[in-house]
Amino acid sequence: MSQDLTSVRRALTRVSSDLKQNNLLSAAKAVHAAARTLVFVPLIKHEQEELSRMLGDACALLQNSRELRRIFPLAVVYVPRKEAELIATMEELIPLLEAEAAEQARSGAEALLARQRKTFAKGESELEAGDHATARETFGALVGEFSEDAALMANVGEAFLRNGLYEDASHYLTGASCLLPRSAHVLNHLGIALRKMGRFDLAEEKFRAALALEGKDPNLHFNLGRLYLDAKKWQSCLECAQAALALDPSLSQASQMIAYCLRRLRDGKA
Repeated sequence: MSQDLTSVRRALTRVSSDLKQNNLLSAAKAVHAAARTLVFVPLIKHEQEELSRMLGDACALLQNSRELRRIFPLAVVYVPRKEAELIATMEELIPLLEAEAAEQARSGAEALLARQRKTFAKGESELEAGDHATARETFGALVGEFSEDAALMANVGEAFLRNGLYEDASHYLTGASCLLPRSAHVLNHLGIALRKMGRFDLAEEKFRAALALEGKDPNLHFNLGRLYLDAKKWQSCLECAQAALALDPSLSQASQMIAYCLRRLRDGKA
């Protein structure tokens, strides 16, 4: 028995379980493949008889499906030696089922996204209310469920960052950075969290990595300058502030930083 015939038979044996799982598309494709095999594949007599019997059973199961009758008005009937009619019927049915499956997938994805957003809002509210322990549980479960969603992980890290929980922020932003190693946005926020924790060397590494990706972003230059300000590296701070101001002359904070660094340098406290 050929491998193709074996696959067709195996698919027909799954039609009953496919229908129980409401997988009409898989069942319909199995019937379509079997009908085409009877027409186009040379079979010996007992193979043809067995496949014909299995196909008839599968069509009867499909015809008895309430869900199929809701979607498709035509009868799914197999008459031996009239496989071409069944093939034509299935070629009308299968596109309808594919469209239905696509719509269900879209609706499911939308529902999942809505639940994700609702849970994220709950965690944010808990943070803002000062219930940090509950927020950690909420966000931990959320990220655990969507562990490959780098944007979600970054958003969670930024929520902790906004609320001054820098260790938590660093944890989630590090995870996001592993998933999105070329995101200057994530690297920037991770650098801010690390600076707030006093981890200047690692923060500098993240800011410089971000600048390597987005060298014309004045905010990145300013944030690196802010790091050097905390580290009391006045000359480096001055250079970063000047770079930021050159890119964005309206950045008043950079002007203030330049003035401060110049005073410190004049006072001989470089």
